[in-house]
Amino acid sequence: MLLVREVFATLQGEGSRAGQPAIFVRFAGCNLWSGLAGDRESGAGECALWCDTDFAKGSRYHPDDLVKVVLELASASGHARPFVVLTGGEPLLQLARPDGLALLWSLRLAGAELALETNGTRALGEAKALLDHVTVSPKALRGKQGLGHIMVREGTDLKVVHPWPFEERDLLALAQGFGHLFVQPLDTGDTGRAALPGAINAAAHLGWRVSLQSHKMVGLA
Repeated sequence: MLLVREVFATLQGEGSRAGQPAIFVRFAGCNLWSGLAGDRESGAGECALWCDTDFAKGSRYHPDDLVKVVLELASASGHARPFVVLTGGEPLLQLARPDGLALLWSLRLAGAELALETNGTRALGEAKALLDHVTVSPKALRGKQGLGHIMVREGTDLKVVHPWPFEERDLLALAQGFGHLFVQPLDTGDTGRAALPGAINAAAHLGWRVSLQSHKMVGLA
Protein backbone atom coordinates (compact mmCIF):
# COMPACT_ATOMS: atom_id res chain seq x y z
CA MET A 1 0.00 0.00 0.00
CA LEU A 2 1.12 3.52 -0.80
CA LEU A 3 0.71 6.44 1.60
CA VAL A 4 -0.44 9.50 -0.35
CA ARG A 5 -1.16 12.97 0.98
CA GLU A 6 -3.15 14.24 -2.02
CA VAL A 7 -3.85 13.87 -5.73
CA PHE A 8 -4.89 16.96 -7.67
CA ALA A 9 -4.94 18.64 -11.08
CA THR A 10 -2.95 21.85 -11.45
CA LEU A 11 -0.17 23.43 -13.50
CA GLN A 12 3.46 22.50 -13.11
CA GLY A 13 4.72 25.82 -11.81
CA GLU A 14 8.48 25.25 -11.69
CA GLY A 15 11.43 24.17 -13.79
CA SER A 16 11.64 23.30 -17.48
CA ARG A 17 8.02 22.07 -17.66
CA ALA A 18 6.52 25.19 -16.06
CA GLY A 19 3.07 25.95 -17.42
CA GLN A 20 2.20 22.36 -18.33
CA PRO A 21 -1.13 21.03 -17.02
CA ALA A 22 -0.35 18.18 -14.67
CA ILE A 23 -1.77 15.69 -12.23
CA PHE A 24 0.19 15.83 -8.98
CA VAL A 25 0.53 12.81 -6.72
CA ARG A 26 1.99 14.00 -3.43
CA PHE A 27 3.37 11.16 -1.33
CA ALA A 28 3.39 11.38 2.44
CA GLY A 29 6.64 11.04 4.36
CA CYS A 30 10.16 12.40 4.01
CA ASN A 31 13.57 11.31 5.23
CA LEU A 32 14.72 14.85 6.06
CA TRP A 33 12.04 15.70 8.63
CA SER A 34 8.66 14.54 9.86
CA GLY A 35 6.60 17.42 8.47
CA LEU A 36 5.38 18.29 11.96
CA ALA A 37 5.93 21.84 13.23
CA GLY A 38 7.30 20.62 16.54
CA ASP A 39 10.10 18.75 14.77
CA ARG A 40 11.54 21.62 12.76
CA GLU A 41 14.57 21.98 15.03
CA SER A 42 15.35 18.26 14.99
CA GLY A 43 14.90 17.33 11.33
CA ALA A 44 17.84 15.73 9.54
CA GLY A 45 17.67 18.33 6.76
CA GLU A 46 18.12 22.07 7.08
CA CYS A 47 14.97 22.38 4.96
CA ALA A 48 12.99 21.46 8.09
CA LEU A 49 13.37 25.08 9.16
CA TRP A 50 11.54 26.47 6.12
CA CYS A 51 9.69 23.73 4.23
CA ASP A 52 6.05 24.73 3.62
CA THR A 53 4.80 21.46 2.09
CA ASP A 54 2.10 19.47 3.89
CA PHE A 55 3.13 15.79 3.69
CA ALA A 56 2.92 14.56 7.28
CA LYS A 57 -0.27 12.51 6.92
CA GLY A 58 -1.92 10.62 4.10
CA SER A 59 -4.35 7.97 2.93
CA ARG A 60 -3.38 4.43 1.92
CA TYR A 61 -3.90 3.32 -1.68
CA HIS A 62 -3.38 0.07 -3.49
CA PRO A 63 -1.41 0.93 -6.67
CA ASP A 64 -4.37 -0.04 -8.89
CA ASP A 65 -6.72 2.23 -6.95
CA LEU A 66 -4.28 5.12 -7.16
CA VAL A 67 -3.94 4.67 -10.93
CA LYS A 68 -7.73 4.79 -11.20
CA VAL A 69 -7.87 8.05 -9.24
CA VAL A 70 -5.15 9.62 -11.39
CA LEU A 71 -6.76 8.61 -14.68
CA GLU A 72 -10.23 9.71 -13.62
CA LEU A 73 -8.88 13.09 -12.58
CA ALA A 74 -6.91 13.38 -15.82
CA SER A 75 -10.01 12.56 -17.87
CA ALA A 76 -12.13 15.07 -15.96
CA SER A 77 -9.43 17.71 -16.53
CA GLY A 78 -9.24 17.06 -20.26
CA HIS A 79 -5.74 15.58 -20.46
CA ALA A 80 -5.05 13.90 -23.80
CA ARG A 81 -1.96 12.29 -22.26
CA PRO A 82 -1.63 12.69 -18.49
CA PHE A 83 1.53 14.40 -17.28
CA VAL A 84 1.85 12.95 -13.78
CA VAL A 85 4.18 14.61 -11.28
CA LEU A 86 5.26 12.34 -8.43
CA THR A 87 6.33 14.48 -5.53
CA GLY A 88 6.31 14.65 -1.74
CA GLY A 89 7.69 14.63 0.89
CA GLU A 90 10.21 12.28 -0.64
CA PRO A 91 8.51 10.00 -3.18
CA LEU A 92 11.44 7.61 -3.61
CA LEU A 93 10.84 6.28 -0.11
CA GLN A 94 7.85 4.52 -1.67
CA LEU A 95 8.42 4.46 -5.43
CA ALA A 96 11.54 2.31 -5.15
CA ARG A 97 9.50 -0.42 -3.42
CA PRO A 98 7.61 -3.15 -5.33
CA ASP A 99 4.24 -1.45 -4.87
CA GLY A 100 5.74 1.86 -6.03
CA LEU A 101 7.22 0.23 -9.11
CA ALA A 102 3.85 -1.39 -9.81
CA LEU A 103 2.29 2.07 -9.76
CA LEU A 104 4.86 3.39 -12.24
CA TRP A 105 4.40 0.44 -14.58
CA SER A 106 0.62 0.79 -14.53
CA LEU A 107 0.72 4.52 -15.20
CA ARG A 108 3.12 4.02 -18.10
CA LEU A 109 0.93 1.30 -19.57
CA ALA A 110 -2.01 3.69 -19.30
CA GLY A 111 -0.11 6.20 -21.46
CA ALA A 112 0.95 8.66 -18.75
CA GLU A 113 4.15 10.69 -18.88
CA LEU A 114 5.90 10.47 -15.51
CA ALA A 115 7.90 13.17 -13.75
CA LEU A 116 9.64 12.74 -10.40
CA GLU A 117 10.56 15.48 -7.92
CA THR A 118 13.12 14.27 -5.37
CA ASN A 119 15.65 15.59 -2.88
CA GLY A 120 18.10 13.13 -4.43
CA THR A 121 19.07 11.31 -1.26
CA ARG A 122 17.59 7.96 -2.32
CA ALA A 123 18.69 5.98 -5.37
CA LEU A 124 16.31 5.72 -8.30
CA GLY A 125 16.92 1.99 -8.69
CA GLU A 126 14.50 0.27 -11.07
CA ALA A 127 12.30 3.37 -11.17
CA LYS A 128 14.86 5.13 -13.37
CA ALA A 129 13.80 3.28 -16.52
CA LEU A 130 10.13 4.19 -15.98
CA LEU A 131 10.51 7.95 -15.57
CA ASP A 132 10.40 10.53 -18.34
CA HIS A 133 11.54 13.52 -16.28
CA VAL A 134 13.60 13.71 -13.08
CA THR A 135 13.97 16.88 -11.02
CA VAL A 136 16.47 16.92 -8.16
CA SER A 137 16.27 19.68 -5.56
CA PRO A 138 19.17 18.99 -3.17
CA LYS A 139 18.84 19.91 0.49
CA ALA A 140 21.65 20.26 3.00
CA LEU A 141 21.94 17.86 5.91
CA ARG A 142 22.00 19.45 9.33
CA GLY A 143 25.56 19.82 10.61
CA LYS A 144 27.18 18.44 7.45
CA GLN A 145 28.92 20.10 4.53
CA GLY A 146 28.82 19.38 0.82
CA LEU A 147 26.64 17.35 -1.50
CA GLY A 148 28.13 13.91 -0.98
CA HIS A 149 24.78 12.63 0.31
CA ILE A 150 23.07 13.24 -3.05
CA MET A 151 22.65 9.87 -4.78
CA VAL A 152 20.66 10.99 -7.84
CA ARG A 153 23.36 12.81 -9.78
CA GLU A 154 21.80 12.92 -13.22
CA GLY A 155 18.40 13.86 -14.52
CA THR A 156 16.39 16.49 -16.38
CA ASP A 157 16.29 19.47 -13.99
CA LEU A 158 18.53 20.52 -11.13
CA LYS A 159 16.68 23.05 -8.99
CA VAL A 160 18.56 24.57 -6.04
CA VAL A 161 16.80 26.77 -3.48
CA HIS A 162 18.60 30.07 -2.79
CA PRO A 163 20.11 31.07 -0.41
CA TRP A 164 22.02 27.82 -0.12
CA PRO A 165 24.82 26.56 2.15
CA PHE A 166 26.67 24.74 -0.66
CA GLU A 167 30.07 25.52 -2.16
CA GLU A 168 29.99 26.65 -5.78
CA ARG A 169 32.40 23.90 -6.83
CA ASP A 170 30.05 21.25 -5.40
CA LEU A 171 27.04 22.70 -7.23
CA LEU A 172 28.93 22.86 -10.51
CA ALA A 173 30.08 19.26 -10.14
CA LEU A 174 26.51 18.09 -9.49
CA ALA A 175 25.20 20.20 -12.38
CA GLN A 176 27.18 18.17 -14.92
CA GLY A 177 24.54 15.44 -14.88
CA PHE A 178 21.49 17.64 -15.62
CA GLY A 179 20.03 19.20 -18.74
CA HIS A 180 18.36 22.24 -17.13
CA LEU A 181 19.80 24.23 -14.23
CA PHE A 182 17.71 26.48 -11.98
CA VAL A 183 18.02 28.72 -8.96
CA GLN A 184 14.75 29.02 -7.05
CA PRO A 185 14.23 31.79 -4.47
CA LEU A 186 13.28 30.55 -1.01
CA ASP A 187 9.60 31.09 -0.19
CA THR A 188 9.24 32.38 3.36
CA GLY A 189 5.55 33.14 2.94
CA ASP A 190 6.12 35.79 0.26
CA THR A 191 6.33 33.46 -2.80
CA GLY A 192 10.07 34.11 -2.85
CA ARG A 193 10.05 37.89 -3.31
CA ALA A 194 12.60 38.66 -0.58
CA ALA A 195 15.03 36.02 -1.86
CA LEU A 196 14.52 36.86 -5.55
CA PRO A 197 17.29 39.48 -5.96
CA GLY A 198 19.87 37.10 -4.52
CA ALA A 199 18.57 34.26 -6.68
CA ILE A 200 18.83 36.42 -9.80
CA ASN A 201 22.41 37.34 -8.95
CA ALA A 202 23.32 33.70 -8.29
CA ALA A 203 21.74 32.56 -11.56
CA ALA A 204 23.55 35.29 -13.50
CA HIS A 205 26.87 34.30 -11.93
CA LEU A 206 26.44 30.59 -12.63
CA GLY A 207 24.82 30.98 -16.04
CA TRP A 208 21.69 29.19 -14.82
CA ARG A 209 18.03 30.25 -14.94
CA VAL A 210 15.68 31.40 -12.19
CA SER A 211 12.69 29.15 -11.49
CA LEU A 212 9.71 30.95 -9.98
CA GLN A 213 6.83 29.15 -8.25
CA SER A 214 4.35 30.49 -10.78
CA HIS A 215 1.52 28.24 -9.56
CA LYS A 216 1.58 30.05 -6.22
CA MET A 217 1.62 33.42 -7.92
CA VAL A 218 -1.65 32.67 -9.71
CA GLY A 219 -3.27 31.07 -6.68
CA LEU A 220 -2.98 27.37 -7.59
CA ALA A 221 -1.92 24.54 -5.29
